[in-house]
Amino acid sequence: MASGRLSAETITSDGHEAFAADVEPGDVIGEAFAFERCDTPFEVVADEASEAWCFEARDFAAAFERHPAFAKAVVRAMCRRQCRTLQRMSEVMTLPMAGRLEAELLRLAACDPSGRTIGRLPTHRQIASRIATQREAVTKELSRLERQGAIRKERHGLRLVGPSWNP
Repeated sequence: MASGRLSAETITSDGHEAFAADVEPGDVIGEAFAFERCDTPFEVVADEASEAWCFEARDFAAAFERHPAFAKAVVRAMCRRQCRTLQRMSEVMTLPMAGRLEAELLRLAACDPSGRTIGRLPTHRQIASRIATQREAVTKELSRLERQGAIRKERHGLRLVGPSWNP
């Protein structure tokens, strides 16, 4: 991934979309398909204007084997994604939905220099997929946060307001 931001989702056995990963500059996505036959349904969507490099599976595997610097960069990208995935898994296992939503809002706001503005808020369905809950629960909790004055809607996004959002 050269620039921008992507989201990767998979489809569960019962047909539901499940968030898999954010893809940021420097990340690699789909590398498993270069090495193994992988039948898992997988969809990657651009969340903003993005630029990415695409490789044929055989070319990717060959570059991985022939160029140690390339292989090292790929492994580092995979490790970064694994760390983010483990963080999300621990949140799903230990935090109530409201806590997972707050953690996700902080992650989304981290893209902004102030760390408090989400320029383009994903849909409630997309947020629900990211935090393993239902869209209705996200809508209800965002409304509660707005009533409390913890968030303020701004155009297509929102702003985190108040000291409770300090990292």
